[in-house]
Amino acid sequence: ESGSVIIDPISITLETMRALFSCVNCVVVANSLTCSGLSDYTQLVQLLGQLVQAVAQHGPHHLPAIVSGHVPFTSASLPDCMRVASLAVLQACAEHKAGGDLALLSSIHSVLLKSCTDQLPLARRLALQGVPALAACSAMEIESNCVASLSALISGVEDEQCSAVSLTALRGLVSLLPQVPPNHLHPLTSSLALKVRPFFESSSDDHRAAAISIYSCLARCADGDHKTSYLDYAQTILVPVLLHSTSLHLPTRQACLDT
Repeated sequence: ESGSVIIDPISITLETMRALFSCVNCVVVANSLTCSGLSDYTQLVQLLGQLVQAVAQHGPHHLPAIVSGHVPFTSASLPDCMRVASLAVLQACAEHKAGGDLALLSSIHSVLLKSCTDQLPLARRLALQGVPALAACSAMEIESNCVASLSALISGVEDEQCSAVSLTALRGLVSLLPQVPPNHLHPLTSSLALKVRPFFESSSDDHRAAAISIYSCLARCADGDHKTSYLDYAQTILVPVLLHSTSLHLPTRQACLDT
């Protein structure tokens, strides 16, 4: 009597990927593919992030092929699982600056921008998480794409479907704003200040800390002809900033002190 053979597609896939990277002399990358299970998207995103991080550090010349293989699967018409997996790879590549390949980083950034309006909250979050990587691109790329990037992040701040998306967008603004040329930042300052102000009263400490940090970033606009307008709306936050400066939540307290 022959026994039934149980095939675990996850184990087979991981073993295949380990063998592949071992064959191209990327043993460290192969060893990074450890996983106790893929029961949800969180574990999938974590695994793919580990993979991309290892490749970026130990085999960055393989990143262009990995990226080009995943870009087509970010299309909105494809199943959620495909989009999440592909965006997880692209986001991780952006986070690790595409292994130092600025041209590749720029192309990744363009794809992520298009996915910031995905119908799936997790897909939007992954895309928005990668958008601030523009700060690592060339000055010309920042000049050309900062407005579109800021617009995507500001739209993410207003996401009412998922608080994780709005938090990601707020943190993305904190990362990107210091690198935005002043001539692009000044026209957005007033509207951005108004959009993040409600988060001062948020029940989420993390949202509040990020929102306060954005006001700190906007202090760059307190110069020349723009000084008066900045001080006008900065005065409206003095009381809550002082109030939260003794918060037990360290990021909130630090954000208040910085502001």
